[in-house]
Amino acid sequence: MSRTNPIIRFLQVLALLVCVVLLLRWSANNDKPASEWHVSKWLAPNPTNRVKLPPDCDPYAELGHLFTADKLHDSRYIIYNDHTLPGVHDAPGEDWVVPSLTSAIHEHKYVELDFLRNRTVLMIGDSIDRNLVTHFGRRGLAGTHGYHKLFEPPDHARIATPKLESHKIGMAHLPELNFTVYNWFLMGLAVQQEVPFFHPREDLPQEFEHKLETSYLPLLRAHLIPKPDLIIFNTGFWDLEYLARTRLAAFNLPDVQPREKEAPTGRNIINLGDGNPLSLTELAYHRLRLRRFIKLLIDSLKLIYGGAHQQNSNYLDRPIPLMYRSMQLGNATLTNAFAAERIHQLEESNRLVLKEFDIQVIEWGKMTIGLDSQLDDPSIHYGIGSVQYIFGDMMLFYLKRLISGTKDEWVGCDWIRNRRLRYRI
Repeated sequence: MSRTNPIIRFLQVLALLVCVVLLLRWSANNDKPASEWHVSKWLAPNPTNRVKLPPDCDPYAELGHLFTADKLHDSRYIIYNDHTLPGVHDAPGEDWVVPSLTSAIHEHKYVELDFLRNRTVLMIGDSIDRNLVTHFGRRGLAGTHGYHKLFEPPDHARIATPKLESHKIGMAHLPELNFTVYNWFLMGLAVQQEVPFFHPREDLPQEFEHKLETSYLPLLRAHLIPKPDLIIFNTGFWDLEYLARTRLAAFNLPDVQPREKEAPTGRNIINLGDGNPLSLTELAYHRLRLRRFIKLLIDSLKLIYGGAHQQNSNYLDRPIPLMYRSMQLGNATLTNAFAAERIHQLEESNRLVLKEFDIQVIEWGKMTIGLDSQLDDPSIHYGIGSVQYIFGDMMLFYLKRLISGTKDEWVGCDWIRNRRLRYRI
């Protein structure tokens, strides 16, 4: 038998040693107790030690609850943490308190907030979104030169504006950083033709295609509103009412409450006449309309901002990031079109379409659970409080993550990525 070349034998021994070292390192890391991943390990006092944000890290998607403070700007989302303290195996670790970027605005920490400079967020939805923008402008920007007002295009632009003041474009603006949040109001997505029984005080036609083309998209084409850095949209409550009224009108059922008989504010709606679950046909129809809306919005944005290279690209390639705001359950009665079962049905149906387009959900709806005491308008509108306040924090977090190339918004995300739960018998 011929002897092995000494060089080959040396390389074999070296390879064996490398394998042993790697195996030992893996074993040591894999056997770390839970206390090694305690939150305090990652909270470096020096902010320059922040780590990159993992792509799957979303503090607002973690399990926790919304802390409702006596002072609005002390409201925070708290993440539960059962990791034990180092050396104290029976004591739970400290829960995470997600930092508030809205509070940073209130405290004039503009260096920390420089990512907001010359940025624009656009929200498309109903009165819930309108109120969120109003609340952010009046309370989130409190203590600054910020404000909320209605946006009116110049007369020479000849762009149609909604007739109802509550349906006009709102804007929250922070002059210190030239940061603006706009809201565009839509009567849901379900309407496909003029339906006077639905909302006679609203301009006709009511379908979203007409509203976008006559009142909203021209503002972007004429650069009267800056190119948004993020678009957040929602649809739900108007669709639920439209589907309920359509069903009642189609079958000539009683208890249809025409809106022309309501008070001018529209706040006398207690029972829309049909709280029965949505049918599979109604849900499928609404998904078709939601797909139509998303495609129309993306196609329009590509024509305005995308350039020739994006004209024929797919719907996952879009010039502006899109996100969806989840719905809240509210506290409507079981006979109301806004009954919780119907809301849940529509929300789950919407999420199927969102998955197709790879659109992330801002889980604001879960923040509202158990906080019906903050409702100030029969069943779905929230007043001043932590429910509306926390949305500002969520919006700013996702905007910062989109803008920040290093994605280093929150040091706690490294803990979320690396946590390992170990239970000792």
